[in-house]
This record gives sequence, structure tokens and C-alpha cells, in this order.
Amino acid sequence: DVWSCGIILYIILYNCFPWYKATQDDRNYKSYLSSIKNNNNYFSKHHNLFSKFLDPNPNTRSQIKDITTELNYLYIL
Repeated sequence: DVWSCGIILYIILYNCFPWYKATQDDRNYKSYLSSIKNNNNYFSKHHNLFSKFLDPNPNTRSQIKDITTELNYLYIL
């Protein structure tokens, strides 16, 4: 699914995991959730891309069909 693709893309770009476990107990995940609420750039340059792929709400998360468009944009950067 898109969430898994977002995690893999993050690892490829940054050479590390964004967080250990996607729970409120994980400090990095908690920071990520806070940045979404406050519209901060948690992922800096690729914030818009990751905010679509790693949306905690599966109902508002981007769909697989959106990946091609987003990855083409990333390739242009």
C-alpha cells in the first residue's frame, strides 16, 4: 500500500528509518504527527510528498494511482 511505499521511499532518500514504530510512544513518530497538525516541514524538501504517503488516516491517504504523478515530480527535483 501507499504507506509502505512512503516508508521505503523515505529510507531510500534519507538512508534511515523515519521512526521505529508508528505509535504514540515513539518520539520520532510523535514529532511527525505534531508536524502534520501544525503544518511544519518534518521531512524538509519532500514534505508534501511524504504527507500524502504517510497520512495516518487511511481514508485521506493518497492512493496507489497517485504515486506515479508524485514520483515523477520527485524525479524532476
